[in-house]
Parts: sequence; C-alpha cells; structure tokens
Amino acid sequence: MKKIKLNLLIILFVFFGIRLSADPIYIAISDKDANSILKRLSKTGNNRIKADMLLDLAYYYLYKTYETRASFNSNLDSADFYGRQGQLLSRSIDYRKGVLTADLFKGIACHQQGNDIKAVSIYRKVLTEANKASLFDLQGRTWYELGILQEKNERLSCYKKAKTCYRKNGDKLRMKYMDILTGLANELTVKGQYFPGYLPISPSNIPSIRKKINETSVKQEKLDLLLRLASIYIYRNGEEKVHIDSAVLLLSQAKTLSIALKDKHCYNETLLLTASCYQERNQIGIVNKILSVLSDTSKVKLLINLSDHYWYAAFKKPGQINTGFLDSAELLNQQSLKSSMVLAKPVYIKQSMDRLMRLAEWYKYGSKKDPETHYGFIMRYAPSAGYPSKARLYSSFCNEYVNRGNFYKGLYYAQLTEKNLNEKLSVEDRISVYTGLLSIYKRTENYEKSLIYHRKLIDGNAIFGMKILIYSIINSYAECLIAMQRPSEALNYVKTISTKLPPDMEQSKLYYHVALGHCYRALGQYHLAEENYKEAIRYGERQRANPGSLYNDLGSLYALTRDFKKADESIRNTEKYPLANNTPYLIQYYALKSRIDSAMGNYQPAYKYLGISKRLSDSIYMVSKDKHTQELEFAYQTQKKETDLRLKDNNIRLLNQNAALLYQTAKTQQAQLKEAGLITQQNLTDLKLRQKDIDLLNQNAKLQESNLQKQQFQQKVVIGAALMLLLLTLLLYRLYRIKRTSNRQLESQQVKIEQSNNKLRILLEEKEWLLKEIHHRVKNNLHTVMSLLESQSAYLENDALEAIKNSQHRIYAMSLIHQKLYLSDDVKAINMAQYIPELVRYLKESFDVKNNIKFDIQITEVEFDVAEAVPLGLIVNEVITNALKYAFKAGDRGKITISLKHCSQNLYELSITDNGQGLPHDFELGSIKSLGMKLIKGLTGQLEAYLKIDSEGGTKITISSLSNNDLKTIKLMESEDSLEPLSA
Repeated sequence: MKKIKLNLLIILFVFFGIRLSADPIYIAISDKDANSILKRLSKTGNNRIKADMLLDLAYYYLYKTYETRASFNSNLDSADFYGRQGQLLSRSIDYRKGVLTADLFKGIACHQQGNDIKAVSIYRKVLTEANKASLFDLQGRTWYELGILQEKNERLSCYKKAKTCYRKNGDKLRMKYMDILTGLANELTVKGQYFPGYLPISPSNIPSIRKKINETSVKQEKLDLLLRLASIYIYRNGEEKVHIDSAVLLLSQAKTLSIALKDKHCYNETLLLTASCYQERNQIGIVNKILSVLSDTSKVKLLINLSDHYWYAAFKKPGQINTGFLDSAELLNQQSLKSSMVLAKPVYIKQSMDRLMRLAEWYKYGSKKDPETHYGFIMRYAPSAGYPSKARLYSSFCNEYVNRGNFYKGLYYAQLTEKNLNEKLSVEDRISVYTGLLSIYKRTENYEKSLIYHRKLIDGNAIFGMKILIYSIINSYAECLIAMQRPSEALNYVKTISTKLPPDMEQSKLYYHVALGHCYRALGQYHLAEENYKEAIRYGERQRANPGSLYNDLGSLYALTRDFKKADESIRNTEKYPLANNTPYLIQYYALKSRIDSAMGNYQPAYKYLGISKRLSDSIYMVSKDKHTQELEFAYQTQKKETDLRLKDNNIRLLNQNAALLYQTAKTQQAQLKEAGLITQQNLTDLKLRQKDIDLLNQNAKLQESNLQKQQFQQKVVIGAALMLLLLTLLLYRLYRIKRTSNRQLESQQVKIEQSNNKLRILLEEKEWLLKEIHHRVKNNLHTVMSLLESQSAYLENDALEAIKNSQHRIYAMSLIHQKLYLSDDVKAINMAQYIPELVRYLKESFDVKNNIKFDIQITEVEFDVAEAVPLGLIVNEVITNALKYAFKAGDRGKITISLKHCSQNLYELSITDNGQGLPHDFELGSIKSLGMKLIKGLTGQLEAYLKIDSEGGTKITISSLSNNDLKTIKLMESEDSLEPLSA
C-alpha cells in the first residue's frame, strides 16, 4: 500500500479542499461518488451505514455547484429530502450523531437561503445536544459553521472553540486547519485583509454592508466596507458573472478612495481582489499586468495565489495531470520564494517551499525526468531559506527513486538521510523521514531495519499526532512481519494495538481492515481475508480515495484461491482508477493480469502483460547488476558533492558576512541621514511653535472677553432659577399641608368603618353559630322521638309496629339533614352526593338485606336548599322502603338503582329503579290509598316536580323537573354497592 505523507495530506486539505468544496474542512463528494452511493443504497442491509449514505447525499446536494437559481433551489430540495430520510432512519435506530448531523445540514441550508437567524438557532440547538452526547467532531464542525455567520472577535471565538473540540477528538489535521483560519480571522480583525478569501463569508451580510456604505461619512470606514463587500461577491459559494461584475465595480470605487486617502495597504488589497476577479474570468493576461504593478508582500501573495490557480487547473480533468500547468505553478512558486527571501518573510518562504515540494512529489505521475531535476531548485535555496531540512529533502529523493524502481539510488539517499537525522528536526520532518526510510528498507527486503522505523513512528504517535495515519504504518508493519514468515505475530499485533488505539476514523479503519486481510491471507483463512478486503474497499470509496490497489489485493486473493472470474472482475475495477507510478507495484499488477488472462484462456493479452512485467523487473535487475560500478561512481560523486557543498557553504557564509557588513554600513548611513533630517525638522517645528504662541495669545484675549460675558449671563440665570425654586418650594409645601389634612380625615373614617365591620362580622358569626345550634337541637329532638318510638315498638305488633318503624325511617331522613347542616360550614344547603348514600346505608341495615340486594348509586355532586332536601329525602326513604319490602321475595337477589342527574340549567331528575317483581297490572296512581304513595305524591307537588311510575321489568319511579337555585358544581359520582354499615 502507498503511504500518504502527513505534510502532503495537510496541504491537500488546506489548499486543495478550499477550492473544491464550499466546506473546506470536509472533502467534497463528486458526481461519480454520489451515483455510486445511490447504487449501493438499496443493497446495504446495515441501517447505520444506510443513514450515513443518505446524509452523504444530503451533503452532496448541499454543496453541489449550480448555474441558475432554479438549479440552486432544486439542490436544496434534494438535500432536504435526503437529510430528512437520513434523520428519520437515524431516529429509528437511535443513531444520535445521524440525527444531529441532519439538523446541522438544515442550518447550513438556512444560511445558504439567507436566513442566518434561523441558522444560528439551529446551530445552537445542535451544539447543546452534541455536547450532551460528547460528539466532539460534530461540535467542532458546528462551531466552524457558526463562525462563518459571525463578525471579527465573535468569529475568532467560534474558531477557537472548534479547535478545542477537534483537540478532544484527537483530530490533528482539522486542528491545524482551524489554526490557519484562526490566524486569518485574527489578521482580519486587526487590519481588514480579505485576499485570498480563505476566510468563510456570508452573502446574507450584503444588504447591511450596502446600507452602511450609503450611510457612513467616514472615508476610511467606507473603504473597508467596499473591500469587504467585494470579497463577498468574489468568494461566495456559486458565484456568477453578475457577482464578479459587481465586485469589479466596487473595487474601482475602492481604488479611487484608497488613492485619495493615500492608503497603500488598502490600495494593494484592492489590486489583489481585482486580480482575483480576472482570475475567476480566466483572463490571466490582466492578472499578470497587475502582478507587474505590485511589490513587497502583496506581490508574493498574488504569486502564490496564481500558482494555486495553475495547480488546480492541472487536475481539472479526472484521471489526467496537465504537466504544463504544473510547470507554470512551479515557475511562479520559484519567483515567490525568491521574493520572500529578499523580504525575509518566513511565513511566505514556508508556503512557497511547501508548494514546490508538493509539485515535485506530484511530478512523478506525469514526468519521466530524474527527481533531482525537480528538486534541484529546492536544494539550492533550502540552506539559505532554512526550510526544509536536508534530512527531509534526502528522504523525498529516497522515496522518488524507490517508486521508480531505482533501489540503489534510493538506498544511497536513505543513508544520507540517516546521517542528517538530529534532534533539531521538526515533527513534520521526522514523520516524512521515518516514513521514507521504513519504505526503502521494506522495498529492499531489509525488514529488520524497516521495523525499527515502523516502531519509532508507532511508539511516537502521541508526540507526532499521527492519529489519521498511524494505521497505515501498522499495516506496513504487519506486511513486514508477514514477509518474514511471522503472520500469526502480525495478526496478534494488529488486534492488540486496535484495543489500545481503536481505529475511530474512516481512514484508520481502511488500513486496519487491509492489515487484517493481509494477515488472514497469509494464514490461509481466505474467507476472512475477503471480508476484510471488501470492508477496506467500502471505506476507500467512502473516503473518495483511490481504491485501485485495494481491488488489486482482492484480485490477488481470488487468484490465489483460483477464482479467476472474480479476480478478473477485481482487476477491471482496478483499471477504473489511475495506476500509481510505482515500479514494484506495476510489476505485481501486470504479473497478476497475465496470470488471470492465462487462466481464462486469453493468451495474447496474458503474453503482453507478462512482457511488461518482465521489462519492469529487468530494469530493476539491471540496476542491481551494475551495483558495483555504481558504487564506485556514486562514491566519487558523493565525495565530489560533499566537497562542492562545503565550498558552497563557505561561500554562502562569506556572502552572508559581506551582506551583514553592507547592511550595517547602510544602516549607519541611514541613521546619519535620519539625524540630519531630525535637526531640520526640529528647526521648522520651533518656528511653527512661535507662530502658534502668538496665535494663542490672541485667542486667550478673545476667550477672556467672552468668559466675562458668559459669567454675567450665568449670574442672571442663577438668580432667576433661585427665585423659581423658592416659589416651587412654597407651592409644594402648601400642597403637602393640604394632603396631610385630608389623609388624617380619611384615616379617621377608615377606623370607624373597620369598627363597624368588626361588629357586623361578630354578629354574623353569632348568627351562624345559633343556626348550627338550632339544627343540632332539632336533630337531637328527632333522635329522642325515634328512641321513644323504638321503645313503644317493643309493646306493639303487626300494623302498629310497622307504622312505628316507617315513622322512624322518616324521622331519620329528616334528622340526617339537620345533622349534615350543623356539621358543615354551609348551614343552608345539603350535599346530595353525601346525604343520599348515607340514607341508603341506614335503610339497608334497618331491613337487614345483607348482600342479596345490590345498590347502584349515581348522584351528581349538587347541593339543595333545606326546603328542597327534606321532601326529596322523604321521597327517597319511601321509595326504597317500599322496594325493600315488596319488590323482592325472601332470599331473592336484586338490584336497586338510585340516580340524581342534571338535565338543563337548574333542573334535575331523580330516578329510583328496581328489577323486582314490579307493580300489579291493575295499578293506578290515582286509586292508591297507602300513606307512603300519598307522601310521594304530596312531596312531589311540594317540590313543583313531575312524578312518573313505570313497571316494565321491575319498578321505576321518576321525579323530574327538580329545580335548584343554588347549583355549585356538577360531577358524576358512580358507585356500585359501595355501602358501608352505619356507625353506632
């Protein structure tokens, strides 16, 4: 597997990502990737993977480029659709990260539509929930998106918080990018720098900036606003021709204003932004004209930016590299490096060198020249620039020659690399050097030495911060052990380290499964090897990486198991991606194709691929064959180069000393000229001061005269104000006396009223107490009468005894009312929901019906006046007594239902029903002469109600149109035989 260097990865993310994706922290999804996701969406059975795929599609449409407003709206609709689907699926499987990621995409969509207020609200909600779930990666991304919508210090604060979250997640790469953004944001807050547009901008700010431009009268502020508005038009997502035209118009105004203000910094910034406009129009000739006008750091910045333009153009066509554009980018970076060194700007020196190193590394895909040709310029200027280190340069040479199959030169530069290893190397250089050394020793089958550098990288992971790359090193380590015939040890090592350092990033998971696949293949466990290779390919396609070598590994596995049909299919998948310019890999690739075609009967292409593999192999063999001759030649060349380098170092040292002397001389002359200028300036200043003294004396005289006039006027004003204040004080005092008198009168009246109220309250309490006492005495008297009747009943029999008992029941019904009255706070009304059940309990116990007769009581929560409650209670007593006596035969089971319900307004209906034997067929209400029925009729008339008697399936007596003028609440109380015995 090809090892990706950390410095190259950072450059690709920071610079390449900014142009290809509107969201530079995360890699853009291409149209091809989106189509692949759609094809795999219906096939996968893993819901979490399916949710991630749906969210990837939402992300794709969210940042998909558009030509018209209609296509923009269509993209947002598609993003919303897939986002909702992903969110619903994530909720169903309790996938918290998926739910919150969908919410984050909603916020981004709101921002793109110009609704920044809603976007901020959504981002805040996502941050709260992500914090609860400890989703640091999602928190960092949300802080970044929120920072886009902020200005100056608030934006800086958001970026710092994003960096903190990425640090907690161990994401060194995005921490580095946030460092860059934080630096740019910090620079923007200090001096208004907008080129080259690395800072995210918000088109929703356009109306407010335009308003400020029209309102402000401060020219410097207006100039800054014009530059800011122009940068928004230039660097907005999906800019159109009209936006670039607007930016050019604004920049022409800014240029005129900067010339008038003699502001060189803003003038240069205007030219840089204008160059960006013409760069977007692809009018590079005009950009070159602007470049010829610029100087100092502004020129360096435009050179670097223009080189990036050619860099992106070189990779515009998928699978092809335009080396012509790479040559243009190289020339511009060489110019920017020279200018940066003259200006002594370390930041731009490093940026230029990084780009030159990147170009030299990418030339291997489209150039057949010797690597030293592309690295020669870097070698000449690196010592003076102080970057990069010799060890890193030699390591780059080493990797280039190894990839081309020239192992001898690779070993030579590997030895030079080891000689230049020292403690002063940066972390980035150490990673690059160790990676190169382990690769060359692995390729030359010196596995023991290769393992040493593998272990240095793995053991130094905490220092190097290689969380995104560590598993590629672990995979290479496992490959070395397998080559040394120690596959079991390799498998145990991979599994052990995965428990200590779990592969939590997709890049790490890719290499983890590749390592497992290699181990299982070496152990003969081909089924497990196939599963892990397929899993690695899945992660490779998700990462938009080049999975060609992964398909090649899978094809070699199928060839090993003699499944040549699948092997051919895998190799065809390999051919969909660019082949790496790596001679050992190409030898293996063409040999595998030859073997597969031969097994499938395609002998002509098999012979062709075998010839290619043999030629590549022979080229390496010829290098090894001439090893002795090359040793002598390289020993001589090494000695010569070392002598030349010493001479060059001495010359450079002498030139630096001469330059230092010349600099000191120039500095001394400059100081003398400055001193002479200061003396002249001092004389001019003295003359100006004398003239100012004369002017000040004249002004003092005028001021004294005006001060006297002011003092006289102030005295008059003070006297007038004092008189007004005195009058106002007298008026307020009079009002105070009047108010105090009226308050005393009111207080006196209030005391009298309170005394009268207290007397009335006492009288009312005494009245209520007397009423309760009366009810209590009436109740006691009624109980006395009941006791007398009970005593008399001991001497009576038959009808007389029956009459006495009926009278007792009637008296108890009345006494119960008086008991309720004196026990309650309200002495006027009876709660029927409490009274009727208690009366029923008494009658049940009196007739000793035990559990044969069930009572169903449905009484509305209502209060009746005493005048209405007494007759109603007597009616209930008479009806239930008759039912218990006549409705059921001895020992029969039955049910009596008592209902009091609300009908309309203040009207109620009492209904008493039994399921007994009913009334005789010749029953007529008018012909009945019994005392009980007469009482029922008479009491119904007293209540001004209506009496109705039905005898179907038992007896039902209904008293309707009962009126109640003191209704308070209505609440149905249902109770099924909830009677309890009366207390003694």
